[in-house]
Amino acid sequence: GIRLVENTHSETPEFIIGDSYRLETILHHLITNSINFAREDSFCGVTSQIFYPRATESNENDNAAMLQIIVHDTGIGMSEETQEYLYQQLTSLDSISATDEEVIDREDATIDTESPVKLGFGLSLVKKFICELQGKIELSSKEGKSTTFTLQIPVKVPG
Repeated sequence: GIRLVENTHSETPEFIIGDSYRLETILHHLITNSINFAREDSFCGVTSQIFYPRATESNENDNAAMLQIIVHDTGIGMSEETQEYLYQQLTSLDSISATDEEVIDREDATIDTESPVKLGFGLSLVKKFICELQGKIELSSKEGKSTTFTLQIPVKVPG
């Protein structure tokens, strides 16, 4: 089966101040895609960590922090063509649409399947929410081996 592992850095606070709905939705879509594109013996890991910016006069007392979340799997990976398409979808600021139904067929990744898996809507929503949160997302993948999404989202830490 697929092994799902969560790892939180030891210095990450128990609570952060941020948009829980958007964060949960982003994670839901990325983890679901990771599982959908997994092989029988795959690993999916989610790692979270908080980074604190250097203190300046403008942010000295606002408890600003950067939440980094990494979703990594050892599934089927992605071809260069698929990565380029997804990169364009995730970084393009025009046409953010909740009705985007672009389809990436799992056969593009040399895996037989009975139906295509739609990534367009989920990734469009991920992109929209990350933009709204003023964050960023990066993608790296090796076809046949692994895929990693790295998110950085500004948050506040209580205290």
